[in-house]
Amino acid sequence: MELLTGILHSLFSLIFLPFDQLPPLWELLGVSMLTGAVMIAIAAATSRQDKLRHIKDQLKADLLSMRLYQYDAAVMLKNIGRLFLNNLRYMRQLLRPMLFLVLPVSLIMIQLSIRYQYRPAGSEEPLLVSAVFEPGTNLQAVDLNIEHSRGDITGPLRIPAEQTAYWRVSLPAGTSFLRIFSPGDSAGVRIPVARPPGQRFISGSFYRPGDYRRFLEPAADPLPPSKPIRHVRIHYRPASIGLDGAGIHWLYIFFIGSILTGLLIKTAFGITL
Repeated sequence: MELLTGILHSLFSLIFLPFDQLPPLWELLGVSMLTGAVMIAIAAATSRQDKLRHIKDQLKADLLSMRLYQYDAAVMLKNIGRLFLNNLRYMRQLLRPMLFLVLPVSLIMIQLSIRYQYRPAGSEEPLLVSAVFEPGTNLQAVDLNIEHSRGDITGPLRIPAEQTAYWRVSLPAGTSFLRIFSPGDSAGVRIPVARPPGQRFISGSFYRPGDYRRFLEPAADPLPPSKPIRHVRIHYRPASIGLDGAGIHWLYIFFIGSILTGLLIKTAFGITL
């Protein structure tokens, strides 16, 4: 899984490369338009266009028949039944392209989420950090510090039933890393709390190698398997994309941009969906 996650992250980093110099809004719109084009191409290649056109013609005929025979109860019932069955046939034809679309769209959304999901903490802004430890770990001996900086640290709040410790930290300007210490570990585990130089992605959760959730945080370094820390989460505040003074969640822009692009391409090339 580690190899697959690394390959996919590197591949998508290359795909995003032409958009990296753009402002976040335009980068997101560019990726959304590219996604819309890919979605339509996959849907057209994996669907049976002749059958879809035939079923759509039958649906139009059913609707016209209902309009013409609206006062004939028997014909209306027959048309309603036929309309229902043709709708089921239509959805069945769309099932195959939808299945082919699920994986690439999900991968794109994962890559977009690590770029636009979180807002980095500002200077002296309180930030919640949590760490989950192996069962049996002495939570009284766990600790956290801010690397090469002095900042306010409150905690830890220990929840023995969950083997979890929580800290509230205020990061001074220029802070890049935290260190979390488990019992008998003088080196600790280094956790980044800032974007890498020249990058837009930021990771909110860190897992051990082999954990399936690592797939959702492809940019995050894995936690050392030899340490008793199973999961670390930095509770960043959600980010928003600025648009004329208003903040909009990236998902709205992504879906609107990709769907509109898909509809335009579909109409221009006469693709039936």
